[in-house]
Amino acid sequence: MAEISVTFLHPINAAEKPATLPDSITADRMINELIAIGFVTEPKPNEKYSLKIKETDILISGVETLADGGAKDGCLIRVIIPIS
Repeated sequence: MAEISVTFLHPINAAEKPATLPDSITADRMINELIAIGFVTEPKPNEKYSLKIKETDILISGVETLADGGAKDGCLIRVIIPIS
């Protein structure tokens, strides 16, 4: 398990949240962590956030790990607004 340093971007105001974490963390777990620290709000029922590597079309969602989704050290990851 390797660690990577990434920066998460807020879906509305583009606020930044740098983080160093295991590249094996899943998108769902990371989103739950971002909710827990108040970076993003709890989505409505039947809605779900996704993560997107900035300046690419790569979406990381669900049980996919950041590494499997293509996240690399130093990348920017945008939190995508929940879609029903």
